[in-house]
Amino acid sequence: MQISLESLNRQQIFYYVIWFSWFIYILLNYLLVGRIVLKPIIDSLAITGLFIGVFKWNELQIPSVLKIWVIWGLVICVYLFIHGLATGHISGLLEHRYNHFRLFLLLPFLAVLVSVYKPRLEFVSKGFVLTGLFASYLTIQFFINGSPPRGAGVFGKPIIHGNLGMFSAVMCLVCFFVLHNWKWKVLAIISMLSGVCLSILSESRGGWLALLISLVTVFLFTRKSHPKSTKAIYFLSAIILLVTAFLWEYLPIQQRIEELFSNLEQYFAGSVTTSIGYRLQFWKVSFSSFLDSPVFGAGIDTFHETWSKAIINNEATGSSKFFHAHNDYLMMLSQLGIVGFLLIMGWILWPVYVFVSRKPNLDSSTTYYWGLLTVVSTETILEFMITNNAFFTRPLYEIFVICCVFALSSVNDRQCMKNRDIKRT
Repeated sequence: MQISLESLNRQQIFYYVIWFSWFIYILLNYLLVGRIVLKPIIDSLAITGLFIGVFKWNELQIPSVLKIWVIWGLVICVYLFIHGLATGHISGLLEHRYNHFRLFLLLPFLAVLVSVYKPRLEFVSKGFVLTGLFASYLTIQFFINGSPPRGAGVFGKPIIHGNLGMFSAVMCLVCFFVLHNWKWKVLAIISMLSGVCLSILSESRGGWLALLISLVTVFLFTRKSHPKSTKAIYFLSAIILLVTAFLWEYLPIQQRIEELFSNLEQYFAGSVTTSIGYRLQFWKVSFSSFLDSPVFGAGIDTFHETWSKAIINNEATGSSKFFHAHNDYLMMLSQLGIVGFLLIMGWILWPVYVFVSRKPNLDSSTTYYWGLLTVVSTETILEFMITNNAFFTRPLYEIFVICCVFALSSVNDRQCMKNRDIKRT
């Protein structure tokens, strides 16, 4: 029985494309990686979501700002695939550092999903608060287990735990203003303080600056439109300071600050294998790699190769076991070039641009706080990216993506245009 293209309806084409894509993807994964694992099945669901999104795209009223962001993400996905083919590092897309970028394929599905089932901001905020309470559990476990050293016990992965704790804290900071019930506000404060403690106890310095930046951002973002929030910011800041002062002798803040300056002194004295010394070497090697291939970069997931060569050539000193530059900006520049760097950074910053540029025209407090949640989560990710591998850490990346999809779906294009027209007249 022959099947002509004319005889196929849209639904049949849809199913044929899904199953064919699934088969090709698993086949490629088997050929490149050499084994069938769970990840291809998860990724095939993302591909399924892509086609569901494409076929339902025009049937729903998806805000134009969300459409732009979704298409932008798919362009990055195509760029990474072509880049991998061109540089001979296509298998890097299936490895640890880059594998979650394939979830860009899930963006159309998420856009359709949130357009059909409009997420309530208060419901999502309660979810953040309840999730943040897990930081309380980890903090209690830390003291019960006798304050184990960094890298052991509940903080086996201190950077990941610390970043997640502080990310949860800054999200709960915004949720405090969203929630109206005083019991939920108390829980938001507990979750926020627990996240801060988790970050400090993990001795991950990257998150400490993020908290200060978030407090300042919330203050600047709300002081004119929501003046009552200013007093709340003072109140929350005072609580954080009081709790920190009360627990000062148990917290490693002073120790980590002294260690930072000690590492810098050792680095300039010629000892380059300390925590800070390694980072400065990573950055130097990555920047040199970027200068060698500034437009398109050296290739996906090539830091280990670049670092090992630098050690062999006596351009760096230390162990060759490292696979990440501990700076996402330099990692993207060195591996994807200025083209890939601008594509990804523009995509990260697009939601912030949307809400900052439309701030005076946002039609409801719900959209306003969605915007604030997006701004705070984005700047936290950007701060983490300076000294860690935040954007290449799946939990942070996935929460950030979902938050941005929720937020951009709340923007009312027509209302924003109407408000602008009223202001002009």
